[in-house]
Amino acid sequence: MFLAEADYILKYTDSDFTMDIANLGVNQVDTEYQYTVSAASDSNGKIKGVSFQCCPSALIYRRSIAKDVLGTDDPAEVQAQLDSWDKYEAVAKTAKDKGYYIQSSFADNYRVFSNNADSAWVTGGQLTIPAVVDQWTEQMKSFYDNGYILDTLPGVWDDGKTAEMFATGKTMCFFGPA
Repeated sequence: MFLAEADYILKYTDSDFTMDIANLGVNQVDTEYQYTVSAASDSNGKIKGVSFQCCPSALIYRRSIAKDVLGTDDPAEVQAQLDSWDKYEAVAKTAKDKGYYIQSSFADNYRVFSNNADSAWVTGGQLTIPAVVDQWTEQMKSFYDNGYILDTLPGVWDDGKTAEMFATGKTMCFFGPA
């Protein structure tokens, strides 16, 4: 038995060294979130693990900045203005024009893209970068070039990002928790 994070679980589930949980008498997974079942299944659909947690994510926004940038802080109205990547980029430009950043670093929204990949990174021993990762790379290059993100923050768990969440921060949107 082992614990594995979603980033690494396929390395173990898609292996002859792990067994289908049905062989252990575990067969009731209908109360599990489907994405946790999928993450713990091998390429043949055999479930090789169960989740002890799930980390759904959300777009979290600073209401004060949204009110300045979008003219509203109402969740339904904000969602309507940020419900596609095209709209998100348009808001990023508006935020920059008003002295804000759309997100704190290039890494903030990576998992939104990577966790929605519909193919493995390695297939038959060959590296195959999923199309959504290319889309993320293109978006972040554009955001960086246009000054829509801070270029001084290296990742998602640093003190600089946390500081951006406070009153003195200039970042509007955050993706979280993981």
